[in-house]
Amino acid sequence: MSVVAFLAALVLCALLGRGWLRWLAGGGEGRGFRAGLAIAAGIVTLHLTLTALQLAGLPWRRGSLLAAAALCVLLTWRLPRPLPPSPAAGPPALEWGSALAAAAVLGFAVFAWRLWILFPDFIYHWGIKAQKFVLAGGVDHDYLARPWNWRIHPDYPNLLPELSAVTAIVGGGFREPAAMLWSPLFLALATVGVRQSLIAGGAARFTIEAGTASFAAAAAAFGIGYRMGGAADWAMAAALALAAPALLRPPRPETDAQIGLAAALGAGAKIEGVALASLLVAAQLLRRWLHDRRIGARTLAAIGLPPALVIAAWLWGCLRHGLFLPTNAGLPSPGRALPLLRAYADALLLGPWHGFDLVALGVPPLLLLSRRLRPLAAVAVLQLVFYSYVYLSAPLALEVFVPSNFPRLLLHLLPAAMAGGLLALEQRRPELA
Repeated sequence: MSVVAFLAALVLCALLGRGWLRWLAGGGEGRGFRAGLAIAAGIVTLHLTLTALQLAGLPWRRGSLLAAAALCVLLTWRLPRPLPPSPAAGPPALEWGSALAAAAVLGFAVFAWRLWILFPDFIYHWGIKAQKFVLAGGVDHDYLARPWNWRIHPDYPNLLPELSAVTAIVGGGFREPAAMLWSPLFLALATVGVRQSLIAGGAARFTIEAGTASFAAAAAAFGIGYRMGGAADWAMAAALALAAPALLRPPRPETDAQIGLAAALGAGAKIEGVALASLLVAAQLLRRWLHDRRIGARTLAAIGLPPALVIAAWLWGCLRHGLFLPTNAGLPSPGRALPLLRAYADALLLGPWHGFDLVALGVPPLLLLSRRLRPLAAVAVLQLVFYSYVYLSAPLALEVFVPSNFPRLLLHLLPAAMAGGLLALEQRRPELA
């Protein structure tokens, strides 16, 4: 029943997002990436639909959810196509890299579904929120605002527990194995994003297949070894991976929409995702300005409206109910710089990473040397700078704070590091700035 419940929720997301493809894809993307865009768009649409139900005072029940979802599907499928029609991509051949990547994702899914790699934060954070939301028929702000609940991060965005709650509502009850399957789903989205990034960057066939398989295997191995079933970091990795192809192509209407979608997905996943969303929006707006010397209202809406809606809903809930924690704000302390470097060193070269944490940390700064890869590299590097800012400003012990979460934060940057690094290896020297 857990698999059936997850598949039912996944189909709901796919239906919600299918109509947005006319905004998100211009026709040159592969079917796997288009499916990934549709599912990601459906997840964001579901998040905003749940927020609308909450604002309207309607409880999250199967009937109200399906009725609202049907209305969203009708609206998105009936609206006119804003992009000029272009020929659809041909059916992709199942190459060896895709097959190996699928095997890695499936293996990770089995470990997650069996609860062998249950992430502790799911028990004390994401999972308990999802159960409370199911019982309350919506986001239980009164529960989150209780002072003793600071340990469950009441000020975090709620996209992940909402997905688990919807899975429980559709499936008739909360089941941890069903909720766990969202982690491999986000890994799959990140994998198709990396593959499309390599295609968009003009990589050779072998590089595309090897890069797709390597990313999926490295991420799945870390997820299994570090017990990452149910973590929100998979959504962050998927957000950057889905944005990467757009940052590697000339700015066009479909790339604007892809950046807006990826930014909205990241903003709904974690507080760190709000920073990622801001960086993605800023990068695309800058690219648009350098390319066209103007930014129209339609372009601005495509890039900024989806994340703005997600962030506004999050801020409304936190400010109205006083959910922000004092440890999430402050000024950086220069005296913490050297201890932070030592903490970074202690958090690297963990066994589950098999050395790929050095790739995620070290490759993005090098990619700044490439003019073509610079937008993607800048987003990844500035995201890492933001993490360092948090470590320098939060009044927490670095020797505990950094090793406890920095290895997971590097997962966010791995798609950009691996896709960009492989593309850099194929670039000719004259293309380097």
